[in-house]
Amino acid sequence: MVRSTIASDVAYLRRHFPETTKALFRREMVGWPSPDGRYAIRKVFSDEFDLAGSKVARSELIEKQSGQVLCDMTADDIGTGRDREGEVLWASDSKRVACLSSDLTRAAEDTFLNPGPPQRKHTTVYQIAGEAFARVEISREVPGRENDAEIRGAVFGHEYTSPIRWAKPSVLILERHEYFRRLVPSVHEGIKFEEVRDYGRLYEITVAISPDGQSAATWKLRKDR
Repeated sequence: MVRSTIASDVAYLRRHFPETTKALFRREMVGWPSPDGRYAIRKVFSDEFDLAGSKVARSELIEKQSGQVLCDMTADDIGTGRDREGEVLWASDSKRVACLSSDLTRAAEDTFLNPGPPQRKHTTVYQIAGEAFARVEISREVPGRENDAEIRGAVFGHEYTSPIRWAKPSVLILERHEYFRRLVPSVHEGIKFEEVRDYGRLYEITVAISPDGQSAATWKLRKDR
């Protein structure tokens, strides 16, 4: 938040506040320690100063003391732009971790003008497996989507799936917010035209994870805020 507020002139910051710049603009960082202090997350970024275009070049779950890589998470980490670092939520027993990464580079107003991949916040879960960690496969398919006539044919604006809390060390609560936009035929004073309408869907997802890495997800549709 501090970096986003003061980053309008990076050259000025680097010249007059070099130590502050090092703290706020890092090519590599190690953080997000597990509750037991044994594990951490290490990330390397493509460019520490270009907040608009910088991406996660490497993302790893490591043993904190030795630096040994226990899981390469790079393929799952979509971190791009100002929110490239993402967020991490550990289970209380340090055996599972939910990692949030974001790519919000596409402007929301481009939904119609420049259709493409939606803005995304993506959560990936990892669980300890022997001496390493492995990804937990969680279905991303929304139950009953084929029967949701209101958004049929709409343009996908964003998909935000964020970790909310660990209800238990093996039960994760996620929240998924979706935004859609579509043209709807309308008539006003005898004049026919197409009206732009926005639609939102908000889900609470409860994911139960078994020791062997299998998951079962329960979806609950909530009223969009």
